[in-house]
Amino acid sequence: MTDRESPSLDEVIAAFLLASEQGEAPDAKAWVAQHPQHGPELVGFLENLEEFQAFLGFSGRADANQTVEFRHTQGTSLDPPMQGVERFGGYELLQEIGRGGMGTVHRARLTGTTLIVALKQIRSDRLGGEQARKRFREEIESAARLRHSNVVQVYHVGEHQEQPYYTMALVDGGSLEEHLPRYWGNYRAIAELIAKVARAVHHGHQLQVLHRDLKPANILLDHVGEPHVTDFGLATRLTATGKTPSSESPAGSLPWMAPESFGTEPLTTGVDIWAIGVILYELLTGTRPFHGTTFTQLQQAILDQDPTP
Repeated sequence: MTDRESPSLDEVIAAFLLASEQGEAPDAKAWVAQHPQHGPELVGFLENLEEFQAFLGFSGRADANQTVEFRHTQGTSLDPPMQGVERFGGYELLQEIGRGGMGTVHRARLTGTTLIVALKQIRSDRLGGEQARKRFREEIESAARLRHSNVVQVYHVGEHQEQPYYTMALVDGGSLEEHLPRYWGNYRAIAELIAKVARAVHHGHQLQVLHRDLKPANILLDHVGEPHVTDFGLATRLTATGKTPSSESPAGSLPWMAPESFGTEPLTTGVDIWAIGVILYELLTGTRPFHGTTFTQLQQAILDQDPTP
């Protein structure tokens, strides 16, 4: 067979995810039968997808009984992990590519396949905190609600040895923070980039998701320079009034936080719009609009000062 006649595993899974996003997911049993050369790997993918949907309370796209039947008829024994590579659930952790206050992100491979994803897990030193687990679940729910070409796509979620994790598309071109200098002076490229980010954030707002932590480090670029908004660790849901619940505590990253983020009143989509403006300012001028060497100095600058025009 030629490559065209026999699609790769990555191509088959990508086609399934695209059809699912468009509400046209194929019958799971028929889908696996159509690609027998990838049978065990596709069964594993469906099982992980089923866990993800159950975790979020979504109705499954693949029938659970079909998945069980595949387990008996097709088998699920996959290749062992590469020597020296840590096994985590059904994945092999290849390289740590990010670390934050609550979680770590690894480049990971679905065992027995060539499918590479980004796997985010809650940090081991946070496992004992119920509040951390709650926040991690909220992060997953916020990110999973969004279906936009400029938002990093969540694939599925699971738990390994009581350690929650989820996987998402791997966007490996680096963050905007790493590539800021390449945009300086290229005003058309800046406008196109910010427009795409703004539309992605607006998509979240339409679904009552407020990001609250927009900054260059949380905008990833793919191999052709397309931006993808990521890291919904501080995201929160907006109420029917378009504001955050009154119980929400202040959150964000300096110097991208809006003045109202330091107060006690409910927040609106304005905090994300402000952050996009700060990013735009930095892209256009090569410097940040507010300066200070301490948290207090930066806070006062945001509250009391106007950026240099």
